[in-house]
Amino acid sequence: MLGTRLILALGIAVSLLGWGFNPGRASETESWRFLTEVQVTGDYITLADLADSIPKPAQNYGSLIIWSAPPCGEVYTLTREFLGYCLSKPKVLGKAFLPHLPPVIKVKRPGVRVEMEQLTEVFRRHVEDHSSWPAKSLEVQVMPITEPIILPPGKLTFQVIPPPRCNYLGQVTLELLILRDAQVEKKLRLTGEVSVTRPVVCTSHSLRSKKVIMPEDIKVVERKFSQLAHNAIFMDPAQVIGKAVVRDLGPGAVISPKDLLYTPLIKQGDLVTIRLEQGGLVLTAKGKARESGDRGQSIRVINCASKKELQALVIDQSTVKVVL
Repeated sequence: MLGTRLILALGIAVSLLGWGFNPGRASETESWRFLTEVQVTGDYITLADLADSIPKPAQNYGSLIIWSAPPCGEVYTLTREFLGYCLSKPKVLGKAFLPHLPPVIKVKRPGVRVEMEQLTEVFRRHVEDHSSWPAKSLEVQVMPITEPIILPPGKLTFQVIPPPRCNYLGQVTLELLILRDAQVEKKLRLTGEVSVTRPVVCTSHSLRSKKVIMPEDIKVVERKFSQLAHNAIFMDPAQVIGKAVVRDLGPGAVISPKDLLYTPLIKQGDLVTIRLEQGGLVLTAKGKARESGDRGQSIRVINCASKKELQALVIDQSTVKVVL
């Protein structure tokens, strides 16, 4: 009885084999399963990225490179025909995977977009931190970049390389490093226009050459400058009143030091009052100027009583102050 059953089983097996049925191949074919949408983080698309189930004979080829990964933030669409061509190259894979390929597989590479607002803020803060002018008086306009910046996910930080000998006015170009997880990911150059708005002394009306400036000849107005040195303007009317202009100036002209004829408050040989202030005590003495000077300038004076020469600051037309 047992022998009969064994013979029957062997006969069935022979018949199945004769009909071309191969249990191992069927099992292998049924285990292929491809995804229709995948996400990759590396530089290449591999077989393991596209299939979440690979039969055992092919599992050693999961690292097989299919194609380059898309740029960060972009999507590649791989067609069945393209995948069939790529996967047919390794002969060990055979053709069993072909029926299981979807019409297309979309491959996306995640990315973090760096917005122009972020770059502008980095540029603006750097200019404000390094400019010699007050931050609230500065206006910064950064030229937009033409191509979007999309980087792999991670912690992004920014580092500015300061340009040499920059006064941070007019056209300013900065080299910017974008770091991802403390590693340099991208370098770029940003260009912007920087201007400063300051109160300046201007003419109220036209002034002829050699005209001595009076209070009614000037006014203080807000002006915007893209190039300006600290000593190129006057912000206090007292700095120009009483001085003569060396050339004709039109109405609204900004008065600069080069526009003024130097007329010192104290001239060499003038008699002056020398003031010495110390600990709330004020001492005065008669003196004589050894050189000419304008308000705030330091000149040499001689004490008429002691004949001692001193260095003193010009206060007004007849007074100097000794600074110890």
